[in-house]
Amino acid sequence: MDGPRSGHTATLLPDGRVLVAGGGSSHDVRASAELYDAGRRSWTGTGGMVEARGDHTATLLPDGTVLVAGGYVWTGVASALASAELYDPERGIWTDTGKMNGVRKGHTATLLPDGTVLLAGGGESGLFAPTEAELYDPGSGI
Repeated sequence: MDGPRSGHTATLLPDGRVLVAGGGSSHDVRASAELYDAGRRSWTGTGGMVEARGDHTATLLPDGTVLVAGGYVWTGVASALASAELYDPERGIWTDTGKMNGVRKGHTATLLPDGTVLLAGGGESGLFAPTEAELYDPGSGI
């Protein structure tokens, strides 16, 4: 890896590689992402996320792309994010997608049988958590 990470995600891709994205240290989150190839025992950089983030979620979607949502960025304090982005492993690029209804860090993201993603919990800090869950629809990008 290009350095130590915490608060990152690791997502198994359909081709067997593992996408490791974001994280870092509590005061220095990253936008960088890397791919680990277990067969070759090697790491390769793969484009940077649109936004640096830690404590986010990463969900493999049925089409093979990865939805990365929420988390926090360090701006002198940990500021939770409402943004989300998609990683395309075939092209190695990240693109913005629809924003969540509110900020979330430390939340869950669950792929549902119909291909939507249920985002629940999290919030700005441990003292606040959104009371409403929301759905991400890959078909509409929101």
